[in-house]
Amino acid sequence: MKFGRLVLGNISVSLGWWFSFVTLSSRFVFEDGISALPVAGITIIGLLPTVVVSPLSGVLADRVDRRQLMVVTQVLSAVVAASFLVLESLPTLYLAFFCLALFAEVFKPAQRAMVTELVASSRLLRANVVLKLTSMVAPGIAGVALAAFSRELLLGTVAALYVGTAIVLLGLPTSTVDADPSTRFSAGFLNGLRQFSTAPVLLLVTAVSTLGYGTIDAYKTLLPLYVRDVLLLDQATYGVLTAVTSFGAVAGGLAMSHYEESITETVALTLTLPVAGASFLALVVAQTLPVAVAASAVLGIAVAIVVSCGTTVVQRYGGTEFTGRLIGLYRSINKIGQIVAMAVMGALSSATGIARLFFGAGTVLVATGLVALVVIYRQQGVFDVDSAVTQNAD
Repeated sequence: MKFGRLVLGNISVSLGWWFSFVTLSSRFVFEDGISALPVAGITIIGLLPTVVVSPLSGVLADRVDRRQLMVVTQVLSAVVAASFLVLESLPTLYLAFFCLALFAEVFKPAQRAMVTELVASSRLLRANVVLKLTSMVAPGIAGVALAAFSRELLLGTVAALYVGTAIVLLGLPTSTVDADPSTRFSAGFLNGLRQFSTAPVLLLVTAVSTLGYGTIDAYKTLLPLYVRDVLLLDQATYGVLTAVTSFGAVAGGLAMSHYEESITETVALTLTLPVAGASFLALVVAQTLPVAVAASAVLGIAVAIVVSCGTTVVQRYGGTEFTGRLIGLYRSINKIGQIVAMAVMGALSSATGIARLFFGAGTVLVATGLVALVVIYRQQGVFDVDSAVTQNAD
């Protein structure tokens, strides 16, 4: 099955990133004994390519053979993973990890664009759910593997996995989507930006998903503070709530896959805002462990809906010609939103306290979501992706 090859590539990229992240973090903390700031630098470096490079890599995915692009990134990633075994200085390790994140960011728009060539439009949501679920298992596998095996074995395994995946991806069909490859790279980027900025459905989906995912991601970051300061419980509770959020995301993905044909992506995506907002408010009003468990599960489900439905709308609108560019812009804006949300909520948490912060976040999500739903129902032809695709084709 051709799509299965893409799934394997997704697993390879996710495992490679997380294996490298946990092994480097472990080395910095437990072997080199460096401070928290250089460790945090790994996370920042991992985010930079998505913000800066993703829109450009999306243009690349629409100009060259996507299969070839994915294969090349896997081979280069294997070289970088192997280099971690011999590099010693902090600057060179940072540079290598940046390259690994960069190659992953070139891979992902090409992969998401390739999905539109291998999967029927009616099955895109299920395909995106599968890709999301397979990437979600990577952090858990990386954590278990780090506890069970040596750092050298893990990095060697990652390099071999990248090479094996490159070989498997060679079985995909070639992809040539740009009718005029002589068109300048900058012109291709501007065409994608024009398509993105003039499509109301894409602007709505991007705004909703950025707000929802950014806020929920900030929740996961601030969760230990909520457990300590509001619930007055310990790190075991934090671990339980983190696991519940992950299980909720898996459950949400499976539910969307099952009810794929009856889901309207824009409506489902927008509904996550008031639902997630209600979960934030419940965390503040009740302040009990059972409510926190239920709210964490709901927020996990919301993450699955936001990620899968948002990507599906962009793919269906872009088709095979523009998907790479639109996905690149969409991912970049989403990542900027995550960074801003974490920075703002992190700063406000010190000034207002976690309870007031969550109450404010919940209120904003509920109000914004309800307004967006009213707009969608009043302007159904504008914000329905099928109607938008038809109008764009005309």
